[in-house]
Amino acid sequence: MKQSFHLLRYAFLMAICIAFAASVKADDGTLLSSIEAESFDTTSFAGVKKIDSKWASGIMYAENISPSQFIQFNNIVVPAEGTYKLRVYYFNRDKAGRNISAWTNQQVRGTILAPDTTEQWNGGPKVNVTMLVNGTDTTYNRDTIWGSEGSKYADILVYFRAGTNNLKVGGTPGSTLANGYCPNLDKFELYTTTEIIEKPANIPNSWKWDYTRDAVITSDKSYTNLEYLTDNNDETVFEVNPNGTSYITFEFLNKMWINGCVFYLGEGVAFNPDNWDIQYSENGIDWSSSTRTSKNPMGEGKVYMLSTAAVKYIRLSITANQTVKISEFQLFGFPRVNEKGATAPFGKQYPDDLTGEISIDPVKGTFAADDPGLTSYNEVAANAIDGVQNKYTVNGKVMGMSFEFNEPTSVGSYSLAIGSSSNMGRNPKTWVLKAADYDMEFKVIAEVNNFTFPHVDYNSMKFNVANPGDYVYYRIEIQGAGGENFTHISEWQMFTPQIFISIPDGISTPNISDKLVKAFGRQGEIQINKTTNATSTYQVVDLVGKIIKQGTLNNNQTIAVNQGIYLVRVFANQQVQTVKVSVK
Repeated sequence: MKQSFHLLRYAFLMAICIAFAASVKADDGTLLSSIEAESFDTTSFAGVKKIDSKWASGIMYAENISPSQFIQFNNIVVPAEGTYKLRVYYFNRDKAGRNISAWTNQQVRGTILAPDTTEQWNGGPKVNVTMLVNGTDTTYNRDTIWGSEGSKYADILVYFRAGTNNLKVGGTPGSTLANGYCPNLDKFELYTTTEIIEKPANIPNSWKWDYTRDAVITSDKSYTNLEYLTDNNDETVFEVNPNGTSYITFEFLNKMWINGCVFYLGEGVAFNPDNWDIQYSENGIDWSSSTRTSKNPMGEGKVYMLSTAAVKYIRLSITANQTVKISEFQLFGFPRVNEKGATAPFGKQYPDDLTGEISIDPVKGTFAADDPGLTSYNEVAANAIDGVQNKYTVNGKVMGMSFEFNEPTSVGSYSLAIGSSSNMGRNPKTWVLKAADYDMEFKVIAEVNNFTFPHVDYNSMKFNVANPGDYVYYRIEIQGAGGENFTHISEWQMFTPQIFISIPDGISTPNISDKLVKAFGRQGEIQINKTTNATSTYQVVDLVGKIIKQGTLNNNQTIAVNQGIYLVRVFANQQVQTVKVSVK
């Protein structure tokens, strides 16, 4: 009987909402839709509960939504892109109020204060409590300043695109009110409004750099937009119909231990993630499949830990008979050069950098650290520059390291590698890189705030120096770690070139093309065959940004280079084509 009554009442209420949705007016807009909180399509947390209450709008409400969690509603349709008003009905007994966050699609959270109190967490009336006091029944009001019966509401402005959207409502990370938990949620109403907000920025779903930048990428089929798969841009989409299985191969110059990836489908894209696979190979012929374990994402971009080995080839396998859209695919891990020596008995992982031939005593300068590290565990300062998969750990949330070069040296980029993924709370979070000349007047040349490393073992990430120059002293100050009272890194390296390649002057916003040239690497040279009649110029650039050769492109051109991986960039008629080639 109770269930039947609930269903009848819910149907009656929904019929009223549908019948009057087009005509009901808010202060400055038209009611477009009314949504019961407990009717959410998905939730980020299985602990969110749907609770019966005869005082709730639809006889139920949603509760137990923590700071990092949310409930999501799909298929929210609006007639035009722009600003809308979301009215949130809630139950709250915290006198200080609670925050509510709401956001659409992949946008950053917007937050409001829900300041009013209700009689009960379920919207019910004030309850008197009878207690036995000195042998006499005495009645007390539980709280003399509770609000009225039923839910309260608060309005927040949200931004939708025209057509179908998703809506997320949840807690507020970092809020001091109720530790970020939002109040119990009753229902939502969506109104048009004359108020206008700017479109919020999207939550990043991938990192600005990953190891696909250091690989030659090829595919078994011809795709016109393959570069969108690994361009570190959430807004672009690699779109393809493989009509079966297709392979995209990543070839590295040296062996890499790729033990993590990001697979981000893009906003509003549905594709079964079981239909893709990560494979690895020593020779590019014999392939093994990696297991993958889902870890903490970057926004909606899922991070997977992989079980691979030290190899030169990684392959993404996609199986589908319909159009597949993938916004971003990224690879993470660390180099595995595998050179054995007295100071690296298990094999040197990292290639040489500006500090010289990697060893415990670099030959191009002097290394120093503010803290010797955890000597009893051999997690000492020297581990930070020895090129080996070990780590340097300090007891505390501040770590400082310095390097004095023998002569003025320009650093255009640097890398930091973390330790085991089981200690993600020890990773660097915020840091500055400083530099000084012989006068020891240090200046900040690079700064990173609130960085999150991908959830991958011993992962190395590269960063640009904003203001490079010739300096003698370099110092990195890691100002805050994550959630533990320890801070660790596995490796700190410095390089001359910057890691990002800029487009030459005159082509500020080029159209991407694959019709200008065909380029490929051979033994000791790069062959470029021109396929356009337009006047063209070219650049050959190594993977750390150094221009090896440039000029006007003849119809067919051969360029002698050393062994390595290079980018060939060709410019013609406001178009640009980039081809990555491997030279043996």
